[in-house]
Amino acid sequence: MSIVDWLFVYFCLNCVAFLLFAVDKLRAQGGRWRISECTLLWASFLGGIGAFAARRLARHKTRKEPFRSYFQVVAILHVVAAVASLPSVWPHIARQLLA
Repeated sequence: MSIVDWLFVYFCLNCVAFLLFAVDKLRAQGGRWRISECTLLWASFLGGIGAFAARRLARHKTRKEPFRSYFQVVAILHVVAAVASLPSVWPHIARQLLA
């Protein structure tokens, strides 16, 4: 699997995370069945950027503890993973994009 394939998978995971948070917000406003916090946290873990964007845009789950603290830990893990992968990933991305 190439780097471009992995980036596509990551993009899709972020879209799913965004949609889960958006759907949960709409259900909360309508007083309907909600998506579990566990599911939302796993979505955050797999698609952090999408979850963060949906959370900010919809102002959803921004004050509820312990969800907020868990979400912050997931965000920190994403930043650490991104920084740690830079030296090994960027040459492959550049090669794929320039080829």
